[in-house]
Amino acid sequence: MTSGFLILSLLLIILHVMTVVTAQDGLRGPTCRTCGGTKSEFDYSKTSGKGPAFWGTLKTEWATCGTGKLQSPVDLTVNGVVDVVPQLETVTRRYKPCTNTMLTNKGTSIEPQNFAVISILYKIGHSPDPFLAKLERNISAFIADESVKEIERGVLDPTDIGISGREFYRYQGSLTTPPCTERVVWTVEEQIKTVSADQVELLQEAVDDNSEMNARPLQQLNGRDVRLYVDHST
Repeated sequence: MTSGFLILSLLLIILHVMTVVTAQDGLRGPTCRTCGGTKSEFDYSKTSGKGPAFWGTLKTEWATCGTGKLQSPVDLTVNGVVDVVPQLETVTRRYKPCTNTMLTNKGTSIEPQNFAVISILYKIGHSPDPFLAKLERNISAFIADESVKEIERGVLDPTDIGISGREFYRYQGSLTTPPCTERVVWTVEEQIKTVSADQVELLQEAVDDNSEMNARPLQQLNGRDVRLYVDHST
């Protein structure tokens, strides 16, 4: 995944707990709302002793960050690494609109267990993302009052995210923050969507980690297969 793009891990598909994160790699583990300060458990600095190179030594339960062989993020652009799969049924999404959706500010995106993640690549452009636009008022409410943990959202249709499911990368990976758990099936949409600069700034303010950099460096593939699934049926 190249630094020219932002990945917003739209775990909104898990509609009961919804957190949108701006980062190159998308996934976040333990909250890092005070990164750069004395109370943070980890950060992204090269000189603080708590950056990515040291995560595996900070806590016993974070050892996988340093020893794991299936770590994320990875470079999806390396020539000769990606295996193109020419025939595949389109990924189907059977999500019905939810009428009583609750937007929850948990400080984390996901809990460590077996799971799959769908990531969408964004580039900053003039046009805002329509789905994120629907959540801007709710996100602003979290920013205005940190004591607010849940907001009644009303009807939300996850199909509005706009996942095509026709071309996507897939590989076995991990969380991209401690504890760097290696039970993640990453599905990365090949299609690049557009997000406005204002939307990115809003999401950065909501994350509020006081850090200019909140993306883990690219990790070694260690022989893993990265497949690009392409649907040529139409």
